[in-house]
Amino acid sequence: MLVGLAGLVACEPPPPPALLAVNSTAIGADAVPGDGVCEVTPGVGDCTLQAAVGEGNALGRADIGLPAGSYPGSPSLSVTGALAIRRVGPGDVLVNQWVTVEQGATLELDGISSYNVPGAPFLVRGVLVGRHLNLAGLESSGQVVVAPTGTAVLENSIFVHVFGATPTIRNEGTVALRHVALRSWVSLGVTTPALSNSGHAVAVASILQTCTGTAPESRGANSDDDGSCGLTGPGDQPGAPPAVVLSVGSTVGYELDPAASPLIDAIPAGTLGCGTEVVDDQLGRVRPTDGDGDSVLACDIGARERPGP
Repeated sequence: MLVGLAGLVACEPPPPPALLAVNSTAIGADAVPGDGVCEVTPGVGDCTLQAAVGEGNALGRADIGLPAGSYPGSPSLSVTGALAIRRVGPGDVLVNQWVTVEQGATLELDGISSYNVPGAPFLVRGVLVGRHLNLAGLESSGQVVVAPTGTAVLENSIFVHVFGATPTIRNEGTVALRHVALRSWVSLGVTTPALSNSGHAVAVASILQTCTGTAPESRGANSDDDGSCGLTGPGDQPGAPPAVVLSVGSTVGYELDPAASPLIDAIPAGTLGCGTEVVDDQLGRVRPTDGDGDSVLACDIGARERPGP
């Protein structure tokens, strides 16, 4: 009987992750990591992002909800457990600090932005899964560095780098890109690559702009500005500048120019997950959409779907 019960216990699913609701943009560590309560001051319930990450690491698993606000840049955050950090409610969530995903750890991000963070905001030694991200660096910084032990899976996200010699994404491990827009703004005189790859990179339906190192594996419908990414997949558009219109506010974004961009409606519905696996864009707008006015629904290459004319 005891042996049978032990087998049943072993087959039970793990308990659900703790739900931690951040309610403060201040800086402060968790008072008692591992007690199931996110708070800097005992009995007060002041839950900072730093405290939530510390509590989640101690518990091993946690879902962290971030409301709109700007979360300051010090100290850096180290993820050692299995954490999810998600935007809750409307407005921009700016995580203006360095985050390291340690080897053996997993971080899932959804709806998070960063702006002008010196140094690489995300160093991935473990696993990073990111959706609906907007990471923009205006100083000597890339946005994501994937170490040889790391894996990054990025979807419906924008990564921008303006100044300095660091690639927007530097991959030494494994990276998968789907409906991602990588930009180093050459219009401002920047000549550094958007993607520097010495590991294994897979791309689909993404704007890669410029590449150095090992060419990414294309699953189709990718573009680059100058043919440097070695794109040979179905529907690829090598050497096709995306004709984007840059927007700068609390975050950096873009829209495809309807008069000049060949990336609008380039992916038929039902192809490469358009409208099946991929049903929205970086801003949460519906995919597919008729962006060129021909009454046919299709998906745009890149992170953002142009609304109909």
